Amino acid sequence: MDNTIAIILPNSLTCESTKKIIDEMGLDYPVFLASEQHAVDLAEEMLKKGTLVFISAGLTYEYIKECVPAPTLEMPFSGIEAANAIKKALSYSDRIVHIGTRQLFYHIERALELLNVETDSVHFCELTKDRSVREQTIEMISKGYDVYIGGHVVVKTACEYGKQGLEANVDPLIIRSTIIDAKSLAVKIAKLNYENELQSAIMNSATDGIIAIDNDGKIFLMNYVANQIIPDEYNYKDIKKAMSENHVVNIDDISIDDIDPDVEYTPVIMNPAPLMLGGERKGTVYSIKFLTNYQEMQYKKRQDLYTQGLWAEHTFKSIKGSSRAITLAKEKAKIYAQYNSPVLLMGETGTGKEVFAQSIQR
Repeated sequence: MDNTIAIILPNSLTCESTKKIIDEMGLDYPVFLASEQHAVDLAEEMLKKGTLVFISAGLTYEYIKECVPAPTLEMPFSGIEAANAIKKALSYSDRIVHIGTRQLFYHIERALELLNVETDSVHFCELTKDRSVREQTIEMISKGYDVYIGGHVVVKTACEYGKQGLEANVDPLIIRSTIIDAKSLAVKIAKLNYENELQSAIMNSATDGIIAIDNDGKIFLMNYVANQIIPDEYNYKDIKKAMSENHVVNIDDISIDDIDPDVEYTPVIMNPAPLMLGGERKGTVYSIKFLTNYQEMQYKKRQDLYTQGLWAEHTFKSIKGSSRAITLAKEKAKIYAQYNSPVLLMGETGTGKEVFAQSIQR
């Protein structure tokens, strides 16, 4: 059974026609006879089984479209099938009522015109969601109609009260066309879902945290790593608030005066990049490194340099001498050593430039 498309109809006649056409098309989609809340419950159950697109009709279509978070296509009625239903109804009685949606009644009115029958000879009861279909059918029965045109529940209820019930079918070409449209839509949705899953897998495979914010500073995307420090509940909330409430600090944006000694912080390094789409900036993407990870990388880098013989051997303790000139030079060098900037050392050969350079490097 292919559950990517589920067909839930309130009409037994159309269900049988749909099953036949599905078989002719070499497909294997499930077809269910259901209406009202039962149809919604069934659709929600099919969602769990992988249904991407629903097909329905009448008030049942409205129920599913409103309550189920998936695309729902309507299987419309046609004038030919409405005319067939009216001709059959008139063969029983001229006291006829259609209980259903306005779409089918429109075709019934056109059919009456073609048959040269007064359009007001068929009463219309438009179904509403505030009462059950059965309750509304019983109300019409109390008004003395003989023939009831509607869905499965209408026909069943009418028969229980000794009345004649009729269903209007859907044109086979329309059924086929609706299934083809649903199939095309399901393929597009499946492709989009796959691409989204692939992007999510790529995002979550990154060793860095990734957070995307819009131009208002609201978070709209986080990967698994970022979720370790900022929970999903902060999606669509301000990034500054999210960081503050979770005690995440960007070491480039905080000073020692901002630190509360009673709070355990998560220090990170945040590298921003503009999020561009169609030449317009839509927000910012932050690549986030945990400070512990960054320190491990620095350690590994130093180990690699050491292995290659590029490690600075000397430190400031290696610089001998206590004269005023050498003391001032060491003090200045220690200051420059705190910054990640190039330092130019000048002096005669043999005056200790190499020792100073290695000391600053370390």
